[in-house]
Amino acid sequence: MDPSRSVLKKKKKEEVMCQRQQGDIQMEGVSTIPSSATPIKAEGGMFIIAHGESGNRHVITAAPGIELFDDEGTLYLRAPIGTPMIHEGPSRHHLPVLTDPITKIDRVREKDHLTDMVRPVQD
Repeated sequence: MDPSRSVLKKKKKEEVMCQRQQGDIQMEGVSTIPSSATPIKAEGGMFIIAHGESGNRHVITAAPGIELFDDEGTLYLRAPIGTPMIHEGPSRHHLPVLTDPITKIDRVREKDHLTDMVRPVQD
């Protein structure tokens, strides 16, 4: 099964946003960035979305019109539709492109039913 999957969600009667998951991150189109969100600067020409446990990372190439914000651990990305996310690591490849002008990015969580603990998924 493809680890990247897309689910259309109806936010309002006529507005459809896209939700995607790739490994340990979940992306969902939203209409606004919270006013409490703070800007994040690019590092080495890249916006770092997530670091994986094995040294890989999800990044977006910094370019005009692309902005990344943090709101209490949840990221918000403003970028043109079609902007690719890159998975850097042993097998560098492009992930599915962004399908909304504003994307909420969060870590996927899993529940360990033996310990009853919830923790972020490690990619």
